[in-house]
Amino acid sequence: MDWAQIAQVIVAVLSIVPPSVELYKTIHDRLSRASSRNIQQALTRPEPDTAAGRNQLTQLLIQTAQNDPEFADTLSSLFNDTQNVLMDCLLNQFTSRDLREVYARLGIGFDDLVAGTLAGKADKANALIEHLKMGGRIPELIAAMWKVRPSLHC
Repeated sequence: MDWAQIAQVIVAVLSIVPPSVELYKTIHDRLSRASSRNIQQALTRPEPDTAAGRNQLTQLLIQTAQNDPEFADTLSSLFNDTQNVLMDCLLNQFTSRDLREVYARLGIGFDDLVAGTLAGKADKANALIEHLKMGGRIPELIAAMWKVRPSLHC
C-alpha cells in the first residue's frame, strides 16, 4: 500500500461518512492534531465535498506523510483503523443480502472471491476488503456500503 492509496481511503471516509459518525470524528481529530497548517485548513473548508477538494487534501496528506515520519505513522494507523471499522460494520450492520448487494455494486460476483457452502458472511466480508485493498479500491467499497445502507453509522 502506498501513501496515495492510504490518503485516498482517508479522504474517502471524510467525504462519505457523516461528521456525526465516530470514525469521521477520530480521523478528523487525529489529522488536525498531527498535521501541518495546510491540512488543518483543508479539513475546515467545505471543498473536500468536491473532487478538486478531495484531490487537494489527498495530495497534502501524501506530501506530509512523505516528509514527516510521525504524521506517516498517524496516517498508517488511521488506515488500519478504517479497515477494522469496515470489517466490523460489514459483519454487524449488514445482512448477507446487503453484503451481496455491496458485491454487486462493485461488479464482483458473490462467489468469485470465496466460494463454497462453508464460506460465511465473515469470510465474504474479509475477502472483499482484502481484494479491494490490493486493488486500491477501498473508497469504492465505502461508497457502495453507503449506497446500500444510506443511514449507516459504523
